[in-house]
Amino acid sequence: MELTRNGPTLHHKVTVDLVNNMPYVYHPGEYYRAYVRLYVGNTASSTSDNLRPVKYPNPAPLAGTRLLDGWLPDVRGYGGHAQAVFEYDTPWPVRNNGQDQIYWQKQPGTVSDTVDLTWNDGNGHVYTVSGDLRQDRVITLRPTGVTLTAGQPAQATLPSLSLGGPELRKDAGMVRGFTT
Repeated sequence: MELTRNGPTLHHKVTVDLVNNMPYVYHPGEYYRAYVRLYVGNTASSTSDNLRPVKYPNPAPLAGTRLLDGWLPDVRGYGGHAQAVFEYDTPWPVRNNGQDQIYWQKQPGTVSDTVDLTWNDGNGHVYTVSGDLRQDRVITLRPTGVTLTAGQPAQATLPSLSLGGPELRKDAGMVRGFTT
């Protein structure tokens, strides 16, 4: 990810590298097809990507977000490589301390994808940090550098739903009641 401040705007360039390491002996004539999507805040502008368009649109994204999505070119096995590149701008917040934070919510199922982040503060200073996506991350941009720290997912109390009583009963392998 490259983040560059340009006056009142923060330019984001997110590059997703995909390497298909499937050995040749398994399926030499087959290619990996990957659909990639990125949710950004609804204040994002000047959005672009290098992906093939989707044939059928997704449902509308959650309120307050925009969806950038598409298909990578087909990637052959045994070391084939492709990149999805997303670019967009967001407003740089007006704050006295000259810093901003971005919450990066990881996709469920990813384990430890690596992250390399470059921060250009717009005043000739470039900072870098590396990490992984074992969990959500908070990117903090300061005039003196950049950090990538653990994010704390929102804590919510969900309502309780009970069907068929408080206990679990099984008949012929079927659950008849449950409590969440």
